[in-house]
Amino acid sequence: MARALRIEFPGAIYHVMSRGIEGRRVFNSDTDDLEFLRRMGTPVKKGILIMHAYCLMPNHYHFLCETPVSALHRIMQWILGGYAQWYNWRNAGHGYLWQGRYRAILGDDPQGSGGL
Repeated sequence: MARALRIEFPGAIYHVMSRGIEGRRVFNSDTDDLEFLRRMGTPVKKGILIMHAYCLMPNHYHFLCETPVSALHRIMQWILGGYAQWYNWRNAGHGYLWQGRYRAILGDDPQGSGGL
């Protein structure tokens, strides 16, 4: 069965989440948290991602974000793929870090006017 297409468009608001494979920890220290936040901050600084809220838990994360351009899949590939490579390098690990695809639930603008 083919994967469902992601709905992406400029100004979309998403609840994005993913967890470590088999529920394993993906954030073990402040250093891990800071590296993930650094990677998350790059698209924010470039203006291609607006982060409204985030939560990092030991084995998963949640974002509430907005995409001024329709590129969520590229942004998440850069954040999650880069972090997984860094994490495996730092911990002498290998293989997958994240369980399946990240989830991106399309949100609704409570103001009805484009933006929170």
